Amino acid sequence: MDGLEIIRTVELSGGSIWADGDFVGYRIPRSAAAIIAQIRDRKNDVLEALRDRPPSLRGIRVVRWEPVDYPVQIDRWAAVTDARKFATSSLAQIEALMSGGTWQSGNWTLSQLLDRLETVGVTVEIENKNRLLQ
Repeated sequence: MDGLEIIRTVELSGGSIWADGDFVGYRIPRSAAAIIAQIRDRKNDVLEALRDRPPSLRGIRVVRWEPVDYPVQIDRWAAVTDARKFATSSLAQIEALMSGGTWQSGNWTLSQLLDRLETVGVTVEIENKNRLLQ
């Protein structure tokens, strides 16, 4: 099994897996405990797969995750040099906006945040977008 297959197996079993620096954290049901040995054996593959995939956030579905590898000017006064970090941060801002924390979203509107993501190569779909726009 490669790293992505291990991650899928854990998630399909109802567990969760994440990267914490150079460590792999997981919560796995007892019925799927056999996967733990593979996580340990393929730790580097799992870490790489976890770092390359987009974050999963409630109410947000990532349609395209292709963060660019070069600096991007997002407006007249700002440029992005780390598109992955920028995209992850922007997704967290959208999640905060969805839960009513406009100050946590940097006071950006939903359309502004979505445009910023598009600029760096990420496209998302928002569940209950109509509720946010009201």
